[in-house]
Amino acid sequence: MPEPQLLTRGKVEAQAIAPAANFDLPGQQGDARIWCGGDSTLIVEVDMTAGAAGDLGVQVNPYEADGVTIVPVALPVVQQFGTNPTLSGGHDYYYAQYDVTGLEQVRVRITNNNVAGQTITRASWRLA
Repeated sequence: MPEPQLLTRGKVEAQAIAPAANFDLPGQQGDARIWCGGDSTLIVEVDMTAGAAGDLGVQVNPYEADGVTIVPVALPVVQQFGTNPTLSGGHDYYYAQYDVTGLEQVRVRITNNNVAGQTITRASWRLA
């Protein structure tokens, strides 16, 4: 039985990410699906090593009603702090809130846009 807090949040630390590669944050069941039915807000936070603000990319895509197909259009950010991402001390920091009202599941994809490998120092999501 999963711990109760894992039903509404997920976290990754010290995850290597290759150049121009993607990493999908794991959902409640360990796959790339975050089950958000019944919640209205998804909060995503990412800290990745970087050389420029554009090195980090974050995208949230809903799944279609079939539960298999990912909609190719990303959800818009509802609220963020500063510019996303913000470069500071060799890290890109990202914080954003997304409206997931009426959606059953989404995928959070992190992209390393740098030509060198980087490390996702910390990344997390939570539902509210």
